[in-house]
Amino acid sequence: MADHGAALDGVTGAVRRGMIPAHIYNDNALFDLEKERLFGRAWMFMAHESEIPHEGDYVVRRVLDDSFVIARDSDGAVRAMFNMCLHRGMQLCRAEMGNASNFRCPYHGWTYRNDGRLTGLPFHREAYGGDAGFPKDQTLLSAPNLASYNGLIFVSLDARAEPLEDYLGDFRFYLDYYTKQSAGGLEVRGPQRWRIKANWKIGAENFAGDMYHTPHTHASIVEIGLFREPKAQKRKDGATYWAHRGAEPPTNFHPAASRNACAMSATPTT
Repeated sequence: MADHGAALDGVTGAVRRGMIPAHIYNDNALFDLEKERLFGRAWMFMAHESEIPHEGDYVVRRVLDDSFVIARDSDGAVRAMFNMCLHRGMQLCRAEMGNASNFRCPYHGWTYRNDGRLTGLPFHREAYGGDAGFPKDQTLLSAPNLASYNGLIFVSLDARAEPLEDYLGDFRFYLDYYTKQSAGGLEVRGPQRWRIKANWKIGAENFAGDMYHTPHTHASIVEIGLFREPKAQKRKDGATYWAHRGAEPPTNFHPAASRNACAMSATPTT
């Protein structure tokens, strides 16, 4: 394993003092370490089952440098397969979504069922001597780990990853809250993508914790009342925008305090 000491020099100590070194946003060595120890081990959200409701439906998604086909096979099972032909590694699916019973490699014509089984190999006998030279009972490489929670499909590149529900922990409460708003569940129409030349942490900080910018960048949604707290109070207490250590969540919404209340509100009254 590579020595990542240089990438971490000064970072740990600075973070413990409450400071974030600016170089972590453009340090390639640190990003390599993040890919190995964070993204290479974590459960990554890929798609929602409503995006592939029918047999043969598929979407194409990425984790780091790897492209995956997330498909519902002809038996109705959800699959996550590397978008890569076994022969020369050519990308199989070039469309972002579709419906197919088979995937055919555009390079040499190798064909696979939507469950990953190799079914077509041109000139198998002439080029390989049949199964003696290349056994045909092979499949596309599957993601090391695949699991779903409330219709949310996750993969992990770590074959020894802990079970998804253990990984999610208390955060399952929030997923339950947002995915069970109606008896019909969620319907996801697919992602909208923007390519931004920026480190992933900038987006993560903005969308996961920085409410401080909201009254300035998104003043209109504050004015129409989409925030529960009075605007003056939110501006007074910066912790409701950018949570510091020990800060309460902005909506006072936490599993330990809210689980019973939400269960009561979800109970039918008739």
